[in-house]
Amino acid sequence: MPTIHSKSSTPKTNVPKSNISKSLDSGALDSHTSDSHTSDSPALDSQMSESSQQTNPKLHLISLGCTKNLVDSEVMLGRLQEYELTPHIAQADIIIINTCGFIQSAKQESIQTILNAAKQKSKNAILVVSGCLSERYQKELEEQMPEIDILIGVRDYDKIDTFLAQKGFAFATSAHTTKTKNTPAHISTNLSTNANNDRKAQGAHILQSLQPPNPQNLKTPPNSTTPQNLKSLQNPQSPISRNIAIKNFSTTNSSATNSTTKNFSTNNKVFLATESDKRVITGSSIHAYIKLSEGCNQSCSFCSIPSFKGKLQSRSIESILKEIELLSAQGFRDFSFIAQDSSSYLRDFGLKDGLSALIKAIDSQNIAKNARIHYLYPSTTSPKLIESIIDSPIIQNYFDMPIQHISDSMLKRMKRGGGKKDILQLIALMKQAPNAFLRSTFIIGHPGESEREFEELCDFVREGLFHQLNLFAFSSEEGTLADMMEDKIPAKTTNARLNTLNKILKAQNKSQNTALKGQILEVILEGKSAISEFFYSARDRKWGVEIDGEILINDTHISNLTPGFYQAQITDYKQNLLFGTILKSL
Repeated sequence: MPTIHSKSSTPKTNVPKSNISKSLDSGALDSHTSDSHTSDSPALDSQMSESSQQTNPKLHLISLGCTKNLVDSEVMLGRLQEYELTPHIAQADIIIINTCGFIQSAKQESIQTILNAAKQKSKNAILVVSGCLSERYQKELEEQMPEIDILIGVRDYDKIDTFLAQKGFAFATSAHTTKTKNTPAHISTNLSTNANNDRKAQGAHILQSLQPPNPQNLKTPPNSTTPQNLKSLQNPQSPISRNIAIKNFSTTNSSATNSTTKNFSTNNKVFLATESDKRVITGSSIHAYIKLSEGCNQSCSFCSIPSFKGKLQSRSIESILKEIELLSAQGFRDFSFIAQDSSSYLRDFGLKDGLSALIKAIDSQNIAKNARIHYLYPSTTSPKLIESIIDSPIIQNYFDMPIQHISDSMLKRMKRGGGKKDILQLIALMKQAPNAFLRSTFIIGHPGESEREFEELCDFVREGLFHQLNLFAFSSEEGTLADMMEDKIPAKTTNARLNTLNKILKAQNKSQNTALKGQILEVILEGKSAISEFFYSARDRKWGVEIDGEILINDTHISNLTPGFYQAQITDYKQNLLFGTILKSL
């Protein structure tokens, strides 16, 4: 079972407006490539328990990390729909922080967020910490952060209501097996602005395996790791910090019994949201994420995910189709399918072309209006899969395939399972698709990366094959093969290489966006833009949510714009912003 510390608490009764705080860490790899964004939408309707005449306890939820984490946060919200959401930590009776623990910057953000919340919360409020950081460092968090009242790993998101009931937060009636209509909640991204800037920093230290972050580039990795030494994870910008000595401890796959899971969860498998899990979809009234699987069977040198998320665990095609049906009935028409490795979907059931079979089933179902697939893995992406995407009337020609490098010697060192020739062949097939959109990620500064290998990567990037590229500095993670490698790259060298590539990408981005001027696109309009209330926010229907760009709508040929699908013309590109006019509804 998750750890629950004893602390008396009395639910409060004031009802504020709704809010969910979300911070999506951009410092991640493969399937962790989300950028934070702020959007306004109607407040979540409150529900009253049958047995209480008082207003309900207040909840503040912060979702850190990737979109897969966001789905798990939405499941927790689905279990807690009786609660009132508040944008203020100090007013909340329950604070839930769903953490990320993938790389150094993510762990830094998670720990600092916990410290901020612990400092700001009221005396009797319950602080819940869930997610990957909890899974990887349960023992250390238990020992050194007594402020945490409930500690949940990655197996028990759907039991959050039960754990809160043990703390005295229970409702007379609750149904958790059926979907209900979701009203998207407001999402904000900057927790630190809630902190008291006058607070004296107490000093923050974390995971023994990490060096202090470079204050001029928080994505800069450590040069080396020493699994038995404590190093600082203090964010120099943060007003709140504390000495946290989190030691390294071993983690294995999700089916194992070890210090990570012992007395921590009754489940052997990582939680995988399905159609039976009620969710509160946040941030949009038209788009929703759908998980295909959890875990990963790959063995990349730099990645720690399999150590705490375990082996591949796929949902059935029937389960996914049912979720599409349920979400569509609630008004959601645009879907993003996500996993650690989407192209390996159903390989754990011995089906090599599982994702192709799913695409065919989605087309036959003909309920979803629009969709895209994130995180194809090069060695499990086949020509047949690419053809299935191209042939689909629903799945967009959107190819999100993290490559990480292009040099054969680096790909071998990274244990990526394929070479440059294979990658180029896949890209050539993708580029043949009408209106294809390609995105990828590269890791800079992996141990052993030579100047020659880096120059080969630069030459490849200069070809301009991708519409979006994310660059990440290597982060050395305990328990990974790369962590034990010699020939670590100095942070100064990694930063210089990042700057070189960023200059190339900046010029390419400007050229691509300038070329869009005058073009007519099919777009999805989400609502008012976070940039200004005077603009609506739209995106090309191919684009991923929050990561591929935004079109600011400042004119329209039709009245009463609502979230939906439209035809728009790009009218301008200036100050790194795209502007457009809505022409008609689709």
